Amino acid sequence: MGPGSRGFGGFSALSGNAPLVGRGGYDTGVSVLAICLRFLIWVLVIVAIVWLVRLLIGAMKGRRALAPPLPNPAVAELEMMYARGEVTRIDYLTRRADLSGVPPPVIPAS
Repeated sequence: MGPGSRGFGGFSALSGNAPLVGRGGYDTGVSVLAICLRFLIWVLVIVAIVWLVRLLIGAMKGRRALAPPLPNPAVAELEMMYARGEVTRIDYLTRRADLSGVPPPVIPAS
């Protein structure tokens, strides 16, 4: 018998120093349980690593999304002109749509 066929420290989980092989050379199930537990531990370790990587990637994406967009100086100047009354509302909405790429809102006919 090799050193891997015995329990922890060379002693079996059963009684005394008996090997883990039962009658007729069949395994008693203790080593099967150990193999299953090792497999389960490795699966849990891999799942934990994948979870941490996804958490870190999500945090990095979230940080980028929280940063406010840089203000457009042309739109800021247009807003100042509108606030001073230098342009009409329709002219303001049209110019802002041209500068920002957002279509102007539909203005109801009066």
